[in-house]
Amino acid sequence: WISQRKTVLASLFAFASLIAYLHYGRAGQHRYLIAAGLCYLLGGLAKPTIMLLPIALIFLDYWPLKRPVLRALPEKIPLLCLMLLMAYVAWVSQVSAAALGMPKLGLSHLLRWVGLLSYNMVLYLGNLVWPMHLSPYRTIPHDLSFGNPAVLIAVIVAIAFVLSVVTALRWSRPYFVGASCFVILLFPALGGVQFAASCVSDRFVYLPMLFMLIPFVVLIQRLDLILPSQARTVRIVLGLFVVPLAVLTWVQQDVWQDSRHLWFHVQRAAPTLAKANRHVASFYHDDGDFEKCREYAQRAVDADPENAQYLHLLGRALTRTGEAGRAIEVIG
Repeated sequence: WISQRKTVLASLFAFASLIAYLHYGRAGQHRYLIAAGLCYLLGGLAKPTIMLLPIALIFLDYWPLKRPVLRALPEKIPLLCLMLLMAYVAWVSQVSAAALGMPKLGLSHLLRWVGLLSYNMVLYLGNLVWPMHLSPYRTIPHDLSFGNPAVLIAVIVAIAFVLSVVTALRWSRPYFVGASCFVILLFPALGGVQFAASCVSDRFVYLPMLFMLIPFVVLIQRLDLILPSQARTVRIVLGLFVVPLAVLTWVQQDVWQDSRHLWFHVQRAAPTLAKANRHVASFYHDDGDFEKCREYAQRAVDADPENAQYLHLLGRALTRTGEAGRAIEVIG
């Protein structure tokens, strides 16, 4: 999906920045710090979703580098300035594209905002634990109130997760750092600032999920110490999890064969998403299946009744199916 290769590119440079910074933290050579800053800049130029990376570096100072956090802050001032610049550029670009939606004031709007953030976070966490039914687009629930059982459960799970992260400061530094950085780096994509029609997109988890591997790797190391005679068996058992993940990855590649496969997959994953239904309708129109085209164009219009593009497509389908009168009403 060529329009989203920027996410992969940004993640690549973010990984490189992290590696360079870890080298700097251990060796103290400033060339590595410069390299970390340069890679961060290049990643931000690719896509600003990595903008909060400098905050994650502060957590890495705490663990595993075990550097004095406050004393190491001044060296990050250039990176923090870059972060603010990226945030400003992202803000201006989204506003100019008329794609920005800020949470409104008021208690009811605040509760909906909390519901959305919790719902999205739980979806992302669920994708890590159970990577099935992945999709680059998912529909934002119409009901984000606590009266929606799915939202209420998500809020409870999110609160439990945040509490586990906060208390981990006392019982597990790896989990505290890994989970904290996961939330921080994922925050721009949690929906607090609405910049897309989708509530969750799997591509935004590429970088944050790296940090959730930290406590997992430390756990393996500790199992080696606790069960030294069975370390090899433990590693083999854990390694077997790679097999189903590899199969799932292979199967998932079918989604990206071409635009047709992509949008039919998205429509199945998010059947009420207007954008997905519009694309599916367009493919049926190209195939000459105007009945199907009308069906999916109508779904797109139902989801977004004011969109001229969707109305025009529905009008074309109605014309082709012999309903010119209704087509005039729709397009008019």
